[in-house]
Amino acid sequence: MIDRLANFVLFLLHWFVAVIGTANGHAWLGPAWLLLFAAWQLHPRHRARGDALLMAIAMAVGTALDSTMAATGLLAYAAPGPSTSLAPLWIISLWGGGGLALDQCL
Repeated sequence: MIDRLANFVLFLLHWFVAVIGTANGHAWLGPAWLLLFAAWQLHPRHRARGDALLMAIAMAVGTALDSTMAATGLLAYAAPGPSTSLAPLWIISLWGGGGLALDQCL
């Protein structure tokens, strides 16, 4: 139960760090926090089977969806990455965090 609560708190912190950090010109904070979150979550003491795979799938699907929407003009990021037609890294990190939380607290 404690691990699920910690996962939930870390997931929420990840969202706030990524979004607020990007809004303040620090888009690197989202991917950096994902590294910390993933290191904690994927440690054998906390890991559930398939967590790494869920994170990878969420990042791949999210990148494809958001990049398609950005490329077609359905979505425009206030803080885009190097290309306006690709999902920025801070958004991709949010998808990864969602994948880590999917089996634990969502």
